[in-house]
Amino acid sequence: GSLITGIFGSNDISVRFLSIFDAQDRGTSVRMKQIVELFKGFLKYPVFGSGAGKGVEYTRNVNTYSYEATYSLILYNSGIVGIILLAFSILVIVMGLRKYANRNDKLSSALLIGFLCMLIVDGTNPYLSSTFGFIWVYFVPLLYLDHKEINFTKILN
Repeated sequence: GSLITGIFGSNDISVRFLSIFDAQDRGTSVRMKQIVELFKGFLKYPVFGSGAGKGVEYTRNVNTYSYEATYSLILYNSGIVGIILLAFSILVIVMGLRKYANRNDKLSSALLIGFLCMLIVDGTNPYLSSTFGFIWVYFVPLLYLDHKEINFTKILN
């Protein structure tokens, strides 16, 4: 806690940050229940998933399709095939942005950092799975890479 307090300069921030790892915290326990239930559901539909919009018994609110455990929800809804496709698309975006970031392209660096941060945040927040409003996070880097005239073969080489 003291290292985080030293970095951020506030004990309130360090307490809030450390609560992420507290299994007794209400938000953490709800997310863990969601992860467990979504994984049980995934086991029923492992290859192609259950389909979009289908939920499991446990949910935090009245929307049976809205879960904070986004990656578990994607695994449940789209199965192993969907997760592989998502991972491949993320890899292509990261590799393309990294390629230009290594050439001192500041916009590529900023997009890469923002994209990675959004992927981290999306692990416990329903941004990408709850609305189409946040899907731009995927499209902006792709549009930028397209502007740079990158195609899949150039990115992967």
